[in-house]
Amino acid sequence: MMLERFAHQFTSLARRSPVLRRRSNDFDPFRAVIEATKTYRWLLNLLAPMGTVLLAHPLRLRAMVQRRSKTDRLDAQLLAQLLRINQIRLAYIPSDDFQMLHEVTRQRTRLTQQQTQTKNYLRWLLAHHNVKAPYRCPFGPRAIYWFSRQDFGPVDNPIRDELIKRLAHYRDELAAIDVQLQSLVANSRKSNRSWCSAELDASRRWL
Repeated sequence: MMLERFAHQFTSLARRSPVLRRRSNDFDPFRAVIEATKTYRWLLNLLAPMGTVLLAHPLRLRAMVQRRSKTDRLDAQLLAQLLRINQIRLAYIPSDDFQMLHEVTRQRTRLTQQQTQTKNYLRWLLAHHNVKAPYRCPFGPRAIYWFSRQDFGPVDNPIRDELIKRLAHYRDELAAIDVQLQSLVANSRKSNRSWCSAELDASRRWL
């Protein structure tokens, strides 16, 4: 399948997926190629039931073809031409279980970074008012209560309250994600004890 032949007919593949499925019947066999970007998974899941979908490795594509101009249309044409001559440099496609674990782990990393940023704001608030917390751990339950009782003035008190609420939110979200991660790992081990090693071996083959 050459995606560029009818890509202009769809302003949104997600909204037009029934139309895309009907058009896929015009191609036998159905073959598609997409580039491995950060958001490729939804398109892969949309096209996979229709036929064969290849995931192109972006760095290997750049190594094959050196171009001055780069647009979405030119990229689509290049992928279609490489697909036609079976020269797609493939990227590793993780399983659904591994992908879910990856996404949950990435979400936990993002929340941890935001939690650290919030703690740094609270530290800045203390330094701004030349106040030192009387606790070794300035973000434990007692320290947070002490923080909430300090008077930083009419401007910084609302900021302090918002930061404390934000910190509690991140703590609850991280606790929920940890439970989800434990469940994902436990279910994966029950279904396949060699799941993690198999995924690692499969990913190494594409390096």
